Amino acid sequence: MWVNFDRELEKEPGFAIYVFGYSRKIPFPRMPKISIKFVPPDRIVLRDGMSIIFNNDMIVKKSSREVFLQVPLELLENPDFVFLSIELCMGEFPVDLTP
Repeated sequence: MWVNFDRELEKEPGFAIYVFGYSRKIPFPRMPKISIKFVPPDRIVLRDGMSIIFNNDMIVKKSSREVFLQVPLELLENPDFVFLSIELCMGEFPVDLTP
């Protein structure tokens, strides 16, 4: 999946992409909650809740205005639907959010 931005990402202090799976068979609180945090200058931190993910099957690529994500559905417990949210941050504080 591609996420396109209308501004250059290098000028942003940091941002995060959240990926949530929804399944009709598993209660939502038990489903994985994946966060991909981009910390300047070029660090990426992957988490499921509070746990850091070390998953070689997940692909994250960033360019000046786009981010490409490839998240294996198995990592999200094979959901029926996938939800995505993006948050721009100033340090630890969110300044903009897209549902």
